[in-house]
Amino acid sequence: MSHEIESVLINGRPVIEAIYANRPAWHRLGVVFDEGGSRGMTSRQAIELGHLGWGVEKEEIQLVSDGTKAKGFYGLVRQDTRRTLAVVKERYTSLQNVEAFEFLDSLLMDGIMQYEAAFALRGGEEVCLLARMPSFDWVVPGEDLNMRYLMLSMSHGYGGIRLLPTALRVQCANMQRMALAEGKADTYVIRHTGDMESKLELAKKYISQLDKKFTGYNEKARSLLVGCTQEQRAAYLAELFPAPSEKASTRAKNNHERSIQAVKNAWHRPAQQLKGVKGTWWALFNAVTEVVDHDKPSRQSKNEERARERRWMSISDGDGASFKDKALEVALAMAL
Repeated sequence: MSHEIESVLINGRPVIEAIYANRPAWHRLGVVFDEGGSRGMTSRQAIELGHLGWGVEKEEIQLVSDGTKAKGFYGLVRQDTRRTLAVVKERYTSLQNVEAFEFLDSLLMDGIMQYEAAFALRGGEEVCLLARMPSFDWVVPGEDLNMRYLMLSMSHGYGGIRLLPTALRVQCANMQRMALAEGKADTYVIRHTGDMESKLELAKKYISQLDKKFTGYNEKARSLLVGCTQEQRAAYLAELFPAPSEKASTRAKNNHERSIQAVKNAWHRPAQQLKGVKGTWWALFNAVTEVVDHDKPSRQSKNEERARERRWMSISDGDGASFKDKALEVALAMAL
């Protein structure tokens, strides 16, 4: 399963360790908080309703052959399910789920941090928290809104703790990887060794600078709010969707025509008709990303969940993610 959110057996009861604010995730798993509303969750609500209050501890590893201990190595054991999440060394320092929430809560001095999503992956090997930041960006004032999120991705084992800004509503493992890939240059990593408290204090200084990161992306978006002629649209689409050769198969030629037509259809949809957006490079770029995210046809499947997974694998890990990066780069270059 590409979302990697599992059903965990706790006290004989299967539990999905995931919660989302206001609307369901694409995979339809987990709990929805304030469905149809607009409120974010507090840390307490996310922990309790998302079943994320469990902890981990290092436990000595006993070799099966003769009963001796594996010196210097420990099993990192989830305390409620007794599942070994990783094998770690003595210097490894755990950050508990509750402590991770407390850390994010401490970032806002004037109120409680609002959470958009919280979930565990692969039975607890990783925990991902997505917090709403208090500010947001209008690409077009009053019309086109970009949310600002802070993602904390914590590995119980290898990989450390990663903090990064993102505009994505992260809901699963694939979207987590997509956010990490897109925000690689802006990711702050905390290793599970040494004084964890002092490391978290340093991380706060990094997070205080995040507004500049979001502002940079918003400036790129605003630079695309310029008119785009029919000739420019044609040149842009030709760059993104090169015409097949005369010797190409009929299928390849038909696929090319369908791709071009799909973007043209998306160009006329309501989201691209907003005041200040209509007729701009920003509308054209969003038409392309809309096609990649929502219109790309997938193979027929009797299993709806598997079909959704295939779509997200393309969007987040495969051709979809790199194609959207290229679409933005080309739009910025051609809009000058």
